[in-house]
Amino acid sequence: MNKLKIDLTVISEVARSVIAKGYPLDRDATLDSYLNYILAQLTAERAAKTHRHVLSDRSLIDLLAYVRVNADVRIPTHLNSLLEEIVWIEADYYDVYCYIPVEFVPIDDGIRCIDGDYQQLVDAELVRLFREYQVPTIRISESHDERQDHLLSLFGI
Repeated sequence: MNKLKIDLTVISEVARSVIAKGYPLDRDATLDSYLNYILAQLTAERAAKTHRHVLSDRSLIDLLAYVRVNADVRIPTHLNSLLEEIVWIEADYYDVYCYIPVEFVPIDDGIRCIDGDYQQLVDAELVRLFREYQVPTIRISESHDERQDHLLSLFGI
């Protein structure tokens, strides 16, 4: 069997690494949480530049959606401005954003917020950001296995 070899790297969801370092996210995020998230994502993106194709599980536009929904008065407005500027740069870096809407009850893995209403607010903000930043978006709305197949097909796999 002939297997297609593709120069692809995957950036794993950095939120888990940030949480593993002891920084809270979701509604409990702090300035240090956000800064560590930004640093981890940018570091991963820089490391991925040696590959032709990059598939990132989340990006900084996702973080911006959480920052906006949380609207925490303890977070300085200049962090929002900085993150917005970084997202403009990131939007040029990625060819397309794969939007996977919140359609299922989140699995309680002890890390991810399982509040469905909160997740819907973040999801709606993410959709607004896609329009605001005018990023090309592919909506992937299928079962878990079908989503995976759809993503792989985007790379011709």
